[in-house]
Amino acid sequence: QIGLYVVAVSLAEIAFYPPDAISSIFFPRVAAASRAEADRAVADVSRLTLLTTLGVAVAIVPAGLFVCYVILPGYTGAIPALLVLLPGVVALSISKVLQGYLIGLGKAWPVGVAAGAAVVANVGFNLVLIPAWGIVGASASSLLSYSLNAAILALAASRSSGQPVWSFVLIRPSDVRRLLRTGLTLIRRLLAPRVGRASTD
Repeated sequence: QIGLYVVAVSLAEIAFYPPDAISSIFFPRVAAASRAEADRAVADVSRLTLLTTLGVAVAIVPAGLFVCYVILPGYTGAIPALLVLLPGVVALSISKVLQGYLIGLGKAWPVGVAAGAAVVANVGFNLVLIPAWGIVGASASSLLSYSLNAAILALAASRSSGQPVWSFVLIRPSDVRRLLRTGLTLIRRLLAPRVGRASTD
């Protein structure tokens, strides 16, 4: 069971790469920007991070099925735990951005409160859910504690920025278009050197 859970966690953690990268960029920008600029940007960055992480999480599902059924057929039992854990990872992606925003403003205490509450909740949920559901219970415990962490930080960020809570999580059509434009731009930049070399040859 531990081995199955390790596989589920290892696959789910792939979805952490986008929010980790975005938050590492966003934190210094918040620290350097004016308060008004930081307040305006946090909701947009939160939604784009959520959308990006959601896309990665969706892509992990078929990849996880392939890994567990084709490459590691002995680990098919990890799939239910993975499917429950992925929404928690998506919720935690918001936390990473909001942590960067709050710490960048010098407001670390809500981050500490959210982390402490999540730890306490995780221990409590584990004691109840793991005996009942095994590794799926462990994933459900992470999902609930990650969601609690994100909810506390969203409330704190809402009070600090003056933005409504839903503005951090309710994805808009403009967010999808912006993400698609950014993705296409990155693809063009990656392909441009190759195209230039090919034409020179």
